[in-house]
Amino acid sequence: MSLKRSFDIAVAGAGLVLGAPIVLPVAVTMAFITKSSPLFVQERVGQHGKPFQIFKIKTMRDAFNDAGEPLPDDQRVSRVGAFLRKTRLDEIPQFINVLKGDMSLVGPRPIRAIWETAADPVRQSVKPGLTGLYQISGANSLTREEMVALDHAYIDTMREKGAVKGLFYDIGIFLKTPLALVKHRSAPHHRVPPP
Repeated sequence: MSLKRSFDIAVAGAGLVLGAPIVLPVAVTMAFITKSSPLFVQERVGQHGKPFQIFKIKTMRDAFNDAGEPLPDDQRVSRVGAFLRKTRLDEIPQFINVLKGDMSLVGPRPIRAIWETAADPVRQSVKPGLTGLYQISGANSLTREEMVALDHAYIDTMREKGAVKGLFYDIGIFLKTPLALVKHRSAPHHRVPPP
């Protein structure tokens, strides 16, 4: 087992155990608010282009217009859901994706197949991550092109560093993530629609 995978399993396992007291009552609350399953499940593109189901806590109600189309996000997201999104607590279930091996703790942002960049062979060469250079460099305030450039920079750097230095590089990004989320949570969104 690689150092990166060992790090992923150890932290994701601890994250699920420590996050359970938060996630379980929040999930029950969101199930009551949305009147549906508390989990949001969506297909994303993984390593080698293999699709996988990403898990999040559901933050929006299922509400549609007369044509049967979903209402805009700001009309469906609840106050609790908005808080979960800002704090990224809705992403704690993605530790399950990490344990399953679909994702890594650190890597390119997992995106949907409808994006042009989903077929990017460089991004597909590694597992998508729960966090990465994108998240600590501005997250949703970045353009799609900037996101892809940061993903490529991360992959190139990891290849240059090797296993041991690469692990410390991942740890550095992971530890910077909480502060970066606080710093950038009020930044304007330039990517529409979000991944």
